[in-house]
Amino acid sequence: MFRFTITTKGIIMSAIQQLSQGLDDGVCLGQSSTDKVSMYGITPTVQLAVGAAVATTDLTTTGILAVVNAYNTLITQLKLVGIVKT
Repeated sequence: MFRFTITTKGIIMSAIQQLSQGLDDGVCLGQSSTDKVSMYGITPTVQLAVGAAVATTDLTTTGILAVVNAYNTLITQLKLVGIVKT
């Protein structure tokens, strides 16, 4: 599918694929956790599993490290599917 845009410089054609059909239900990528998905040219991968969310009021080194480790895991997973840049 090609998209044509008329500008003061002429007609511009781009090969953008619009995933949305404008329906109220939205858009879903992947039908199951084993479908491979990625963004921005990264090699597709299946849905990645992460540990349970960290909920703590522990402000000791142990509690802070748990939060930092959870954050680092999340960033690593986002990088693997191309949502954030390495």
